[in-house]
Amino acid sequence: MWVALEESTATNGCLRVIPRSHAGRLLHEHLHEDRSDLTLNQRLAAGSFGEAGAVDLELQPGEMSLHDVYMIHGAKENRSSQRRTGVALRYMPTTSVFERDIRPADGKTGLAVDFANRPLWLVKGTDRSGRNDLEVGHRRPTR
Repeated sequence: MWVALEESTATNGCLRVIPRSHAGRLLHEHLHEDRSDLTLNQRLAAGSFGEAGAVDLELQPGEMSLHDVYMIHGAKENRSSQRRTGVALRYMPTTSVFERDIRPADGKTGLAVDFANRPLWLVKGTDRSGRNDLEVGHRRPTR
């Protein structure tokens, strides 16, 4: 889920999706780029999709988009003077395991984030995998 904190339009590089690209439940091949001008350094391999069918998801502040992990999605460059900021929230089933040892430097993720201390919240049910640490990354109240 991505929640827009500011207006997100085609002009400032809103999210674009390829409708129904998630239907085959295929993780599309991607490449990592070593560039400092990108927030995410992943790009789909050439020829893995046709951009002609891409749809812009324009959002006003407070609106959100929700898509499957298999959905091909991305954004064009923001060529405007207007920022496009938002908050990403990721949900996973309780049978999944959050791999804390993935490091950006290893080329295993497109996020410039160290996952070792990322907090997890159990929204509903129990951690059926038994392998997720739900204490790491949470601040303890100070008195």
